[in-house]
Amino acid sequence: MEQREAVVAVLLRGDRLLAVRRGPAVVRPGYWQPVSGKVEPGETQEQAVVREVREEVGLTVVPEARVWESETDDHRFRLHWWTARFRSVRKNSRASSPT
Repeated sequence: MEQREAVVAVLLRGDRLLAVRRGPAVVRPGYWQPVSGKVEPGETQEQAVVREVREEVGLTVVPEARVWESETDDHRFRLHWWTARFRSVRKNSRASSPT
């Protein structure tokens, strides 16, 4: 099976890391993880980071640096870990709450 490319967005605010809980309809439901997702055909890793973060948590981010590379335990995905900084928060997103 061909290995797919995916990105992981490492988003820090002070000493806090943004993590999301996996939904019930995906592999490993209930696990906490950084925002992540597949790189779509024709998309750069940086574009995938921006899109995945916007889709999953409603934030606009600027990718800064690729900091690590790994693969999933089933070898289906090569993960490209990126740091990113917040640019803005979409009004009414969960990320805009003070918790």
